[in-house]
Amino acid sequence: MAAKKNENLRLAGILVLVFDTDEDARDTLKANLEFCGAIVSVAASSREVLAILAQFRPHVIVTDLTMPDEDCYELLNEVRNLAPENRKIAAIALSVSSNGDGRRRAADAGFQAFVQKPFELGDLCDAIIIGAGARGKATS
Repeated sequence: MAAKKNENLRLAGILVLVFDTDEDARDTLKANLEFCGAIVSVAASSREVLAILAQFRPHVIVTDLTMPDEDCYELLNEVRNLAPENRKIAAIALSVSSNGDGRRRAADAGFQAFVQKPFELGDLCDAIIIGAGARGKATS
């Protein structure tokens, strides 16, 4: 996932929470999304996600679906039930899974988008823009 020059500032003003237990993946995603103009907060555990949400209200949560010791489907349900305004946060699932079952399960769980790894940064940016727009964040 390499950032291209034309991606710069596509995500200006969009607040993103990145959740991944893998530090390298988390840091790389944060750097690339910030390059694209997003304001990014990161979490390494579901408990950290919930703590961050007490102070940071993202437009979009981006999370890997396949992390050891984490159930992202249950976490999304918990986030949605934590506060009514959290239902407005778009959720994007990242996964190496290429089968339709993974996409279906993510959609059924409330994820607005499913981005298959490896992915182009532009594809993830598109999903974030659509998610943020659908959740009330005006983008230009």
